[in-house]
Amino acid sequence: AQREWEANMPLPSGASVDESVLDDAGEPKAHEWVSNSEAASCFLTGTKFTLTNRRHHCRYCGQCFVSAVSSKKIAIPALGFKEAVR
Repeated sequence: AQREWEANMPLPSGASVDESVLDDAGEPKAHEWVSNSEAASCFLTGTKFTLTNRRHHCRYCGQCFVSAVSSKKIAIPALGFKEAVR
């Protein structure tokens, strides 16, 4: 039986789900967000966060990015985000 999130996120032909990313109920595990104290700079660019250069957590991977990097949005149905999110 197909799980609800699988219907919202069709896989390419022949692809399969890595079961290690699923919880005991067969739902995708959300990544834990990196704590603000652990993220002094952007994960991608290394730019330091300041009062004016704010951090943004990626809802998919949990890392922190500067706004220029996280300005794009995408739906993540597997994590319950049917509308586009950062």
